[in-house]
Amino acid sequence: MRPITFTADDRHALAHDRYHHPDPRVQRKIEVLWLKSHGLNHDQITASADVSRRTVQRSLDQYLEGGLPRLRRGQCHRPQSALAEHGSSLEVFFLQHPVRSAKPARAIIEQQTSIRRGLSQVRHFPAPPLNPFPSFILLLL
Repeated sequence: MRPITFTADDRHALAHDRYHHPDPRVQRKIEVLWLKSHGLNHDQITASADVSRRTVQRSLDQYLEGGLPRLRRGQCHRPQSALAEHGSSLEVFFLQHPVRSAKPARAIIEQQTSIRRGLSQVRHFPAPPLNPFPSFILLLL
């Protein structure tokens, strides 16, 4: 077990981020460091924070590797959609040729990209913003 020393600024940041960081996984890692900064050993930390020994060791390794910024960054796997590269061209097409329901939209997406999606996935595709002013009002301006 390597000795870890915490600066006063790090202790203050740990006390704050322990409850105020938006990511709960990062909060758990910061909780581990906060307990370590109070002199607890690994077994006491696993019992108090309700985490595994591996999580304790991984959190401490990340802190030693890059400090608090490395710990705050987190590592969440966010897969990229296959439609992401076609998003702008599909958006332009649907702005020029609006559809009334999800079925024709699904057919157009499949025709243009060769990617088949379910109706619920097509419904979540970004819709164009509605024009708050009817066209006759714009003519009056």
